[in-house]
Amino acid sequence: MENSNLELKLWPDPVLRTKCVEKQIPTNLGDEMLKVMKAHSGLGLAAPQVGLDYRIFVMEDLHEKGPGMVFANPKIVDHSREMDLGEEGCLSLLSCKVKIPRFRWVDIEFGLPYGYPYPVGDDRLEWHFEGILARCIQHEMDHLDGILIFDHITSNLAQKIWLEKYFKRKKKYDRIG
Repeated sequence: MENSNLELKLWPDPVLRTKCVEKQIPTNLGDEMLKVMKAHSGLGLAAPQVGLDYRIFVMEDLHEKGPGMVFANPKIVDHSREMDLGEEGCLSLLSCKVKIPRFRWVDIEFGLPYGYPYPVGDDRLEWHFEGILARCIQHEMDHLDGILIFDHITSNLAQKIWLEKYFKRKKKYDRIG
């Protein structure tokens, strides 16, 4: 793959507002994204966060000690009626937190990048996730549609205050990092 030097993008990089499109995804893109996610101690990472418009995200597998999970051209096909309010951070927002209501569980349909071995007879998979992994999937799906966690803040004043705190943290990060 040509983009083997992927770097985490920080807000206000305009690529984070990209609405990603379904298309064939290079075989090792997921592996490269997993490396970036792990380097920044993340739970998940979506393509816009590394400057790409592919509809793909990766996520840590909290139940297995493997490299992580890759979701190409994903769609949430079902979800709970119940929602839970929980704090979320984002690598592209220097892990600043926002409380966001999310579905308790989701069913997600997805493919694997081109060239991955598919299960016999399937080119799409459907899996069920609950709890923190369901929250992570919804967070990463937001990224694929150009939505960031502070977009969930409904008060303009509260959003303005949150963004001011973020830019203070970013200024400090830019001096150090």
